[in-house]
Amino acid sequence: MSPGELVRYVLDKTSYKAIVASLDRGARRKENLDIFRAFAENFSQENDVALSGFVRQVEKLEKTSEIKASSDASGNENAVKIMTIHRSKGLEFPVCFVAQTEDGFSTQWKSNDLLSHQQCGVGLIGIDTKRMIKYETLSRTAVMTEKEKTDLSENMRVLYVALTRAKEKLIIVGSGKNLSKVISKTAVSSFGEKALPVAVRRASSYLEWLLFAVLRHPDAVDLRIKAGGIDVKKIKADFPLEIKIIDSLPEEMEETEKEISENNVDNEYLKKVEELSDYVYGYADLTGVLAKRGASTAFKETINREFFASDRPAFMNKTSLSAAGRGTAMHLFMQFSDYSNAKENIESEIERLLSRGFITDIQAKSLDRKKLSAFFNSDLFNRISASEKVYREKKFIIGMSPLEFDDTLPQRYNTEKVIVQGILDCAFEEDGEIVIVDYKTDRVSTPEQLRERYSGQLKIYEKAVRECLGKNVKETLLYSFSLETTVKI
Repeated sequence: MSPGELVRYVLDKTSYKAIVASLDRGARRKENLDIFRAFAENFSQENDVALSGFVRQVEKLEKTSEIKASSDASGNENAVKIMTIHRSKGLEFPVCFVAQTEDGFSTQWKSNDLLSHQQCGVGLIGIDTKRMIKYETLSRTAVMTEKEKTDLSENMRVLYVALTRAKEKLIIVGSGKNLSKVISKTAVSSFGEKALPVAVRRASSYLEWLLFAVLRHPDAVDLRIKAGGIDVKKIKADFPLEIKIIDSLPEEMEETEKEISENNVDNEYLKKVEELSDYVYGYADLTGVLAKRGASTAFKETINREFFASDRPAFMNKTSLSAAGRGTAMHLFMQFSDYSNAKENIESEIERLLSRGFITDIQAKSLDRKKLSAFFNSDLFNRISASEKVYREKKFIIGMSPLEFDDTLPQRYNTEKVIVQGILDCAFEEDGEIVIVDYKTDRVSTPEQLRERYSGQLKIYEKAVRECLGKNVKETLLYSFSLETTVKI
């Protein structure tokens, strides 16, 4: 007997589903049993193993919680659930309300200067710098047209989900300042066998789409009257429809609401509501602070404006590398090369890395042999070679106070932690202490530029060395391949 057959047999033989149905939240318990039975049957079909294998799999899933239990929003609980249409996908309920169908479809994206589409690509607005104006381009118009079609299809799928969640009764609510105008507009486009496609495409809400269909229902007499008597072709329907047009609230309801608002206020409950609405998040100042940072970008702007758009995109550099690409190639060489071999013969070491797949052919050709030779003949390299302990590509993760990144924060946040991770290019022991070395390929004219640019990053490296290696930092150095010199921080 397979695991699936065994689970089904036990449930049927013991009437266990009927037992759990009588307990608290019985409907949910029954659904969980059905989920487990379905899991067992699927496991039996996909795996040809004995019962012991199934038991081990269940024990594993108990630890990882990979079997999803029945949701509280299953629709079988005696409760009201309020959720988005997307959230309701896959669920069913006895009675459903679809509210605010008059809300317009989101079109904010149309105002963006740059539009993108999965099939059509990218469309940019045109800019005339002489006349200081923006103008529509053919590419942006094409992308907008396709994106409108895609959004139209998605909105229809969402509406379909909303209309198919109810098992017994569906109540659709729509409102507006000038409903008669909306109804008349849709009625004009509904005179034939089908609604005009152009009218459907130009509709701005679910309510307009629904009216195209509802106006044709035999029971929608009041709607057709509201439309001004426009002749709309009716279609036979196999379900009843009740239309209620409420122009204003009944006086009794208004009086009841007034009585509730003035006489039946629970002051204690009102006090609790006021306390909740006046609540101020205790860590509001930290909401703009990144909880995790990279050491190399911890103190940088989001966009480096000095080098922004200074290189061509990678797809335009198939035969040669950009400046950033050449810098990456140099770092890869320093990461994977054998320093001793590179000192003796750089070309041989480059060929070795190329053959092992550490660098590509284009990267190998881009390497600046002269600058590499300058490093391997430098005093810094001699110090590295003489060290008994050298650390290369040392990864670390440390916690730092957010005040180290933003000194305007209140002092009470000093004990909070920002996670910082990074990789040390190189570090070596000298006289029982650590010397930190970071390789840089930036094109600069003076060492001061490098100090200003990377002092924050190197401070993080110093803190990481002290915490992770438990040793003092003797020196922190930058080696500039551009200047072919060592820069002390």
